[in-house]
Amino acid sequence: MVGDVLGSAVEGWSARDIAAITNNHGLRDFQVSKRGFGSYTDDTQMLLALGYSLVSCGHLVRNKRMRKQASKRQSKQLRAAAHSV
Repeated sequence: MVGDVLGSAVEGWSARDIAAITNNHGLRDFQVSKRGFGSYTDDTQMLLALGYSLVSCGHLVRNKRMRKQASKRQSKQLRAAAHSV
């Protein structure tokens, strides 16, 4: 997840564009992005939803409706945790 947050500001950029802003040293610090400083992407949200589902159900949930509910529930928990920091 740290890698996702670290790279979220440059998601979709080419390696050449990233090298240009980092003097070929790569990303070494968090960047301000359109989503806000330190924001994660949908990749992390899906990872958390899957983890929540596995813990809650003890197995992978294959039903689309249940996946959507797990994702909504996880999003609410993440937003609440972010506001408490």
